[in-house]
Amino acid sequence: MSVRIVYLITGLSTGGSETALAMLLARLDRDRFHPTVVCLKNGDTPIGAEIRSLDIPVLDLDLVRPARIGALWRLYSLFHDTRPEIVHAWLFHAVVVARLLGRMAGVPIVISARQNVNLGSPFRDMVNRLTIGMDDQVIAVSEAARRVDIERAGAAREKVVVVYNGVDLGAYPPVTPQMRAEARSALGLPSGIKLVGTVARLHPSKGIDCLITAAAQVLARLPHTRFLVVGDGTERAALERLARELGIADRLFFLGERRDVSFLLPGLDLFVLPSREEGMGIALIEAMASGVPVVATATGGIVEVVEDTVSGFLVPPGDANALAATIISALNAPRLADQMSTNARQRVAAMFSINTTVRRTQEIYEALLREKLLW
Repeated sequence: MSVRIVYLITGLSTGGSETALAMLLARLDRDRFHPTVVCLKNGDTPIGAEIRSLDIPVLDLDLVRPARIGALWRLYSLFHDTRPEIVHAWLFHAVVVARLLGRMAGVPIVISARQNVNLGSPFRDMVNRLTIGMDDQVIAVSEAARRVDIERAGAAREKVVVVYNGVDLGAYPPVTPQMRAEARSALGLPSGIKLVGTVARLHPSKGIDCLITAAAQVLARLPHTRFLVVGDGTERAALERLARELGIADRLFFLGERRDVSFLLPGLDLFVLPSREEGMGIALIEAMASGVPVVATATGGIVEVVEDTVSGFLVPPGDANALAATIISALNAPRLADQMSTNARQRVAAMFSINTTVRRTQEIYEALLREKLLW
């Protein structure tokens, strides 16, 4: 029996949740599960194309305004007509829609992915609290994310389980001098330059403004350093303006969205994730898998990923002074950083493999199908 699953997501712009979904779909057992992806908006993206290349249909509802009732009716009709056994929803708007329309259409199993520790507003918290009882299961990306739905939304403990996001270690081989040279050549960097980078959606929660403020302090001490920001978002113009105001725009580069992060990472001397809040941080895991030393903030699920001074450095969120001091220390102690990067890669192999993520997710599907007498 092939189980029909609709993966409903708010959009397919580049981000941690969208990347995690694409990685899950690429490894899903297609003999047992028949996936369809539906996004409320933004389906014509590189991640959308990546999913379509797997011979998985992607339906874009183009729900750019809440008043687009026609789009919601099409989704209800899809649920009603195709009768999926499972709807697995990702990101706030898609989760709420899946709960309401999925139940109205008689979908037997509704699952929500909890990928963050903050929904963004008290109103969203209220809506989540009122509707979370409609879920058969919540799959949280970390213990920190799990606690949010139990303590803040009132979810039953047994209904919220943790499945860490994973990466394909094979896509991130240990850094070699050739890989490092090729990445730096592509970036046009001269020899003798220390390179610090981050990969993140440019949103206030990611703390990139804190990194830029810290970068100014680092450059005052270590002028032969350069900073790299990979990603895009609503805050880009404001962040570029901050770099200009601090006089470091010529040494801090915004690359926008890139699909070749695994190629760029070996060129870094240090990866920084300065988030103010974070469900887990898949870009952090990718850097650790590459063997790049990491500095991250001690918030949310990050503390479950990085062991301070063992597999990376942790600093308080929002503290630019502490971040700058730690970046300087890490760049000035390459042997210690290299040892921690070795530990970090081993930790990723042990705890954050994509194969484990897929296996655990499929086990959840199978357990719910047996519980509902559908398997």
